[in-house]
Amino acid sequence: MPSKGVNHEIILDKYSRFRCQLVAYTFCVGRRGWDVVAIRIRSPGMTVASVLVISSASIILFLGLVHLLYTFLGIKLYPTDMALTVRMKEVAPNISQQTTMWRAWIGFNASHAIGAILFGAIYIYLAAQHATVLFQSGFLLLLGLITLLTYFFLGLRYWFSIPFRGITVSTALYVSALVAASFHIN
Repeated sequence: MPSKGVNHEIILDKYSRFRCQLVAYTFCVGRRGWDVVAIRIRSPGMTVASVLVISSASIILFLGLVHLLYTFLGIKLYPTDMALTVRMKEVAPNISQQTTMWRAWIGFNASHAIGAILFGAIYIYLAAQHATVLFQSGFLLLLGLITLLTYFFLGLRYWFSIPFRGITVSTALYVSALVAASFHIN
């Protein structure tokens, strides 16, 4: 059930304060084929900053899920040189003879993906259910920013363009959330 897109609706209420709804459109397989289902996450006190953090964390969660799938399904993360794949399955790293470079490669990719999934899930949950805790905790806000900036610089240096673009957008959304929260934009 791949996500088709995310739309943000801002509704002006009678007190001239903004309330936000996150609307995710998802394709689901029904009896007669594909159906579009709109899922609304609506909270009376959801702020613009919360929606921005949810959007930012959703990108990281999605990238982590795709990375985990690519780690275990298909050959997208295999070297293009099959001889290298064979050698990786035969050679141990210097640190230990108990594994091979191939097994370490799979483990590193899986743990990297799980870290991204965990980050996304935690920050979506905090922004949606405990926004007060999130936005009043300098530690959590700084931890999120440091994590995203670390991903950004790793992506800039080592990764290819698709995940780097996703990380860039995610980081920009997160920084926008921090700005919105600091100016109390509701």
